[in-house]
Amino acid sequence: TGTTLIVDEAGMLSTPNLHQLTQLATTEQWRLVLVGDHRQLQAVGRGGLFGEICATSRIIELERIHRFSHDWEAAASLRLRHGDVRALGTYESHGRIVPGSFDEHLDAIAAEWMQRHAAGETVAITAATNEHVDEINRTIRQLRARSGDTDTTMFGSIADGLVAVGDIVATRRNQRQLHTTSGDIVRNRELWTVTAINDTGDLTVTDLHGSSTVTLPAEYAMEHVRLGYAATEYGTQSATETASITLAGPATTGRGLYVAMTRGRDDNRVYVVTDTHDMSEARDVLEGIVASDRADVPAVVQRRQLAQQDRQPPRPQPSRPQPRCPIPDWFHDLRADAADIYRQAREALDDSMSKRARLVEVVDTAARRIADATSMCAPFDAELDAAHDAVKQAEAAQRAAQQRLDQSGLRGRRQARTELADANETVTGTREMLAVAREQSLEPHAQRNIARTQIETARDALRSHDMYAKWHFLPEHLSTAEARVDALDTWHDWATGKPVTQERLAEAVTTLHEIAAHEPDNGTLQLAEVIHQWAEQYGVELGRPPVQQHRTIETGIEIDL
Repeated sequence: TGTTLIVDEAGMLSTPNLHQLTQLATTEQWRLVLVGDHRQLQAVGRGGLFGEICATSRIIELERIHRFSHDWEAAASLRLRHGDVRALGTYESHGRIVPGSFDEHLDAIAAEWMQRHAAGETVAITAATNEHVDEINRTIRQLRARSGDTDTTMFGSIADGLVAVGDIVATRRNQRQLHTTSGDIVRNRELWTVTAINDTGDLTVTDLHGSSTVTLPAEYAMEHVRLGYAATEYGTQSATETASITLAGPATTGRGLYVAMTRGRDDNRVYVVTDTHDMSEARDVLEGIVASDRADVPAVVQRRQLAQQDRQPPRPQPSRPQPRCPIPDWFHDLRADAADIYRQAREALDDSMSKRARLVEVVDTAARRIADATSMCAPFDAELDAAHDAVKQAEAAQRAAQQRLDQSGLRGRRQARTELADANETVTGTREMLAVAREQSLEPHAQRNIARTQIETARDALRSHDMYAKWHFLPEHLSTAEARVDALDTWHDWATGKPVTQERLAEAVTTLHEIAAHEPDNGTLQLAEVIHQWAEQYGVELGRPPVQQHRTIETGIEIDL
């Protein structure tokens, strides 16, 4: 029949539903297209087949991320998607990780929502449990009420408490009998602003775009309407907003964190529930979350894995990682300094790129003004050219008349004088016309001159900016700063006993030596030397810079060999 059925967010299809859909498509001879990210959330029931299809079938993947305003965030999101804990270092460097208690986070999240809402921005607030979502919703509702953002003269009852005019709510069940003013039905997880509450408890709500309105009966509101400021990962997975706020706690999973931290275009921030305000504690919590998959494994995958186990001898269970050496007390300060250096390099490059974009816009604006001024001057320039030509012709005629007078005899002198007088009068008239044309063109010509000055100034500023950026090696500084953070994170992973590839370890050692060459007293040489000693003991080829070939470094760090 030529019909193509496209299923978005296909990873959330349960196994039974996917089976039924496949049977229907086969019976009807439809093409079935499954679209989604198999590393995001799976079905609420039994699932995982979409991931198996992606792993074993021919697929088409996007090559470029379009959502984020910052290139660094696009790259970090890919690392987070693949469970690479080094992504956390990037988020930390940009101030996107906030440690603190649950109560502190409630107040901070509510305040940030208020600030962004007042600025006209949209925000996706995500938590892992319904209990945390309810707490966030109540906190924001109460703060809005105290601030006068909502009309508290009358309240309505909804499934999770009270609601006032101005509050944002979410409908949580499809209701085909209710139609909006635009003819649509009321759908699950749609967001609305409460615009009226009548005496019987019915809620009149308008969608967030202000395009359609519907009245929700009190019975429906009390059972299927909830506050809509925050939602679980399942409620925000399809959202794209200005910013994203994530509350991360014990119930958060790696998939949930990946979904929540990729909802915002400009800013994605995670508030981590910790006992202290120590960033290292927040990093430990997030590393555990990133490592937590909790994905469904379909029966076909389990059967294949069991069959492979039957054909292979049992492998010894990996023991718990044992630290290779203690972490020096000064390491965390060194890591924090590296994060500051990265953040400053990132901000410098971002500021440079933003400034350049503004300068380019100024140049473009000045170019448009010159084009407009040139167009405006065109008729005046034509009149000036015509007046100049008329003066030249009149002066030429005047000179010719004067020459005839000078050469005329007695008979022709009177006629020659008359012709010269006429020529003199014509010259005077054309000169007056030229003066008028000049006077009329003064203002448009002045505008054109201003535009020319503006574009030259703007072009000079752009050239100076590009020269400054070239001289200061801003992209190179950012790359170096990122390599510094990665090297320290790799050393930390190695020291704590985590598996680290030889390639990654070699890159880290090289970077540590490069840092030490410019900053010999910051401790990076000692860190590199510890790895060298371990590598020599176990015959691991890492290479050593020639300048250090015959030096013995006292590290003060004991290695567990």
